[in-house]
Amino acid sequence: MPQPPTSPVRLIGYGACGAIFARDDATNVFKLAKTRNYQLWNDYVQHTCVWEAIHAFGLYHETAVPRPGAFVAAEDVEGGEGEGRARQWWSRHGDLAAAVAAGNNVNMPTAVLSSEKIIPLPLPLRNALIQRFCHPDNQAAARASPGNADCLVRIYLGSYSRRTRDGSGGGSGAWTNRFFSLRNFKLYLDQLRELRVDTHRLARYMAGALAAMHWGARVDARDVEFVVGSPPSSPPSPPRSSWIPLSSALLKTMAPNTSTFDLVYPRQPDTPLRFWLLDFNQCGDMSFDEAGVRRAVDAFWMNDPYYPRPPRRDGVDDFEGALWDTFVARFLEISEMILAGEEPGVRNLPAMFVDALVERARR
Repeated sequence: MPQPPTSPVRLIGYGACGAIFARDDATNVFKLAKTRNYQLWNDYVQHTCVWEAIHAFGLYHETAVPRPGAFVAAEDVEGGEGEGRARQWWSRHGDLAAAVAAGNNVNMPTAVLSSEKIIPLPLPLRNALIQRFCHPDNQAAARASPGNADCLVRIYLGSYSRRTRDGSGGGSGAWTNRFFSLRNFKLYLDQLRELRVDTHRLARYMAGALAAMHWGARVDARDVEFVVGSPPSSPPSPPRSSWIPLSSALLKTMAPNTSTFDLVYPRQPDTPLRFWLLDFNQCGDMSFDEAGVRRAVDAFWMNDPYYPRPPRRDGVDDFEGALWDTFVARFLEISEMILAGEEPGVRNLPAMFVDALVERARR
């Protein structure tokens, strides 16, 4: 018999598309739509496409995608043909309805989308971020803030931080912030370098995921997010399966007798951290032609600065240039693997995409 929940539902995030609720002891989250359009349904469809592509091409050991869940339409919540299903669903989630009513964060009835919960960073790492980046006068309050328990770190390899220098905390000349929250906390390229994070590894993970989104899922990757959180609470696997099968398209690109055990059973990280890809509500379908490449280029530049940026001119910053080269090499490598069976015009699209990014940067 399933065990009843032991912790209340609470708001853990809020964005342009919806409000996100979860229990601390649960393994899934509920995103409730803020508007009566198709953004949440699009999130559901594109999320599923990306999840399938990441698994099909063996990239889950690099970048995790939350397992897609189920969708409850606002029309079902109101009644009509789906009233029976919706009433049954809401009868099992009365605490969610109560939390929404108490917080007044969205207008009911509205659509609901469930997916796997990304577990926040563990307490020692959250405290380390507070010690390093929060102003000393605010550190006690930051450690006590319930909202700071919902800590996912956005990784910005394409931007530098704006910080104030204050020598009073964290050592002489330490960089600190007076306004501080660990919800959607951002770590910029200069901060990652100071923390001695392997930025080239993260660039490879982003590049592989972007290639899988473009050529595997056929989506433009508009407004997706890359964050660091904790590993999944259970081993990753598709529904009703104890492993992740590789696609036949991928197997046909491999040499005969290639060992695939480390792809079928994704390697688990040797740290308490995991790299995650999420938020697909603004993604759109991408055609395999020049128009699709232009759409993907626009999405790249309109996203938050997660990806490394192409150098605006030669010789500006050796580190940035090397990071961009790492990103491009991995993007083209995974793209070539995914598109191996396509005609030459399609196989040339990844290089066209990279060239267009460089050209726009220099303009």
